[in-house]
Amino acid sequence: MSFTFVLSSVGDTLLVMMSLLASSSRHCVASSAEFLERIKDVRGEGVITSIYVESLFTNVPVDETIDLIADRVYRDEATLELNIPEQALRTLLAICTKRTPFTTHRGHVYLQKNAVAMVSSLGVLFANFYMGVVEERVFSQLECPLAYFRYIDDTFVKATSTQAFENLRRTFEDNSILHFTLENSVDNRSDSARQGSDSTRDRSDSASQGSDNPTNGSRDIKLYYKGLIHA
Repeated sequence: MSFTFVLSSVGDTLLVMMSLLASSSRHCVASSAEFLERIKDVRGEGVITSIYVESLFTNVPVDETIDLIADRVYRDEATLELNIPEQALRTLLAICTKRTPFTTHRGHVYLQKNAVAMVSSLGVLFANFYMGVVEERVFSQLECPLAYFRYIDDTFVKATSTQAFENLRRTFEDNSILHFTLENSVDNRSDSARQGSDSTRDRSDSASQGSDNPTNGSRDIKLYYKGLIHA
């Protein structure tokens, strides 16, 4: 039995144990299908945009997220405490996200130094949990838009003005280490304006995360946005 297999199994177990943490965010939807259904249900006046988190999986601050998870599990009275010592949970989370080796197609073994390891099953959990905490910070400072819901790194927003989108994007960046881009509806055309960082959207790092493949889901969402914005 390989070391990687053992860590993967531990990671899967931790994922099941803490699955309710990520889903506790009221802005996060469980699947791309639910995301699209929510979009279809949006009614009324307003302008829409898509807020995209650039390279979320490779930019989630692992150590900070472990601290945030520990605070939620052991110091939040509304959260059911896990039957595991805090230091043990911290150690297991760190090993399964930062110390999991992976083998290339050439047979070379590497250890990822930054971000959540590509082979870790905890990638989606960390991404959703960190984003959920950031959203709590943001909406303690700003009024929530007319509509706001997120599937991993894609967020649908409906507001009263395009200025509200820029205020939202700036506040998200002020309260996190992440970069965000906006795709607004301008004259019935998709305006993929790069706000902030000029990083290229890279979804390849999420291809192996979760049972509902984020890559496929995001592709469906992008196609739907195109039809919605051009309508």
